[in-house]
Amino acid sequence: ILTSLKDSPQKLVEFATNLKSKMSLGGAGAPDSKYTHNAPYSGYPLDDDFVGAPIDVQAKLPRVRFTTETTSSLADAPEGMINPHRHHILEVNGRAGDHRSLVREGQIILKSYDIDPLQGVDNLIWAPNKGHTKAAAADLVEDLRSAREFDLGREEVIEILNDHGQRAAGR
Repeated sequence: ILTSLKDSPQKLVEFATNLKSKMSLGGAGAPDSKYTHNAPYSGYPLDDDFVGAPIDVQAKLPRVRFTTETTSSLADAPEGMINPHRHHILEVNGRAGDHRSLVREGQIILKSYDIDPLQGVDNLIWAPNKGHTKAAAADLVEDLRSAREFDLGREEVIEILNDHGQRAAGR
């Protein structure tokens, strides 16, 4: 599907429109529930059919609405933190282009370690709401690539996430 889209702007528009409709808020009459905001991670379009997709075809994922399980698993925000929010250590989207490509690669690596990059508390930390930078994403993804290259275990990858999360919390 994806290779046929690159040669046809019309097909690309149809694909994007169809994908956008599948990512609705859900509810009565909603499309396939695997594409709704409150679906578990495996339902987001980050599965095998998106691996290696051209950057301009990788859809921006919808805003993550945390499940009750996720919010109850993360402790309260630290006292005194200004403008705290539940911060994805490896962000959800990144800006279009190579930034988003880095983020998707990192999410695929996390998924290979059975770490949910969208709802998993291993990829969340309380931090001031200051946004993400491409440089921070690049540093984290480089560390995740190294973890995969050196066949590190899940716990070591969680340590990498914690280290980058503490950096984000201190910004």
